Order: sequence, then C-alpha cells, then structure tokens
Amino acid sequence: MQAADVSSGPVAAPPLAIFVGRLLSIEEVDTDCGENCAPFDSGYVLVYQPLKSMEGGPLPSPVRVQFFGHYGLPSFARFDTALLFVFLGEHQDVLARYLGFPVAQTADGRWAYCPDTHPDDTSPRDRSLARITFARKVEATDAEIPQDDARHRFTRRDAMRPGIRHCAAGMHAEDLVRLHAPDAEPGYLRVWQF
Repeated sequence: MQAADVSSGPVAAPPLAIFVGRLLSIEEVDTDCGENCAPFDSGYVLVYQPLKSMEGGPLPSPVRVQFFGHYGLPSFARFDTALLFVFLGEHQDVLARYLGFPVAQTADGRWAYCPDTHPDDTSPRDRSLARITFARKVEATDAEIPQDDARHRFTRRDAMRPGIRHCAAGMHAEDLVRLHAPDAEPGYLRVWQF
C-alpha cells in the first residue's frame, strides 16, 4: 500500500451507494501494509449480491466490499442480509465507517433492523421507530466464517439476532438511510486507495 498522491489538491471520496445485499462469501485478506503504516488487526472482502438499491442507482453484481478494522468480522456480516453504505471506487469498494446493519425482510415486504440507531440525545418524538414483524425468522449467514471469528456467539444482548421474528422498536431501512447517509464517511479502511 502506498499513500495516495494528493499533490493536485484535495481528494474527494467516490460516490456512495446504499443497498440491501445478500452475503455470498467472506474472504480474509492480509493486513500487513508495510513500513510507515499502522496495520489493522483484521481485513476482509465481503461479497454481496445486491437485492435492493436504496440510493446510488443500479449496482454491479456481485459487489466486493473491503472492510478493515480492529475487532474482527463486523457484526452485520454474521447475517444473511445487510444494509450497506459503500463508497464505490475505481479500483475497490469500501464500507462507510460504522455503516453496515443486519436487516431482514418484513411481513409487508420492506427491510428493517432491530433496534434503534438514533443518537442518545434524540428526543422520543424525533425517533423513527416502528414495531416490526419480519417475514420469517432472522437468519444467520451460511457463508463460511474465517476460523478466527468462528467463536463468536450471539447473546441475548444482541437485539438483532438469528431467530427473532418480532421487534418492538426497530427501524425500516429507509429511516436508516435518512438518518445515516448525510454523515457517511470512509473510515477504518484503506480508504484513499480507490
């Protein structure tokens, strides 16, 4: 990896695409980035089949999303489907910082997440929350999880977990997009290597 050449001025992030996708595979990648670089503890290429574009137009299929971090596999990648905020680069696509959410299809055909992602100081009347009934029980991924992350277990503390069918205070995907898209930024990624 090399630093991006910014001699011609500021570097802008590539376009943002937001979509619901089905996880096809997880590929672990080398995190060694050479000298003068702080390496990440984990790196993955997550391959998704787009199911619904929420913003940014049609997508290639499949989408290969790069994710680098310090805490292993992101929690949304343990589910069959997720809402992803992805910067589409010329050479690689990367996840927006903290913006991947496990979602499942609802009984009325929409996509939703359980629980609430509003900032703590959001007043109750400004929260876009709904009672959610999923079309079927929420499913964990059947993609092969790298061995280092296979020990993860879902707990009762996980509001979105495999097997749930109802959510008392969830958010529809459209509300997640409205809330989080304005602040999407690359982060914890090799972001300027697009």
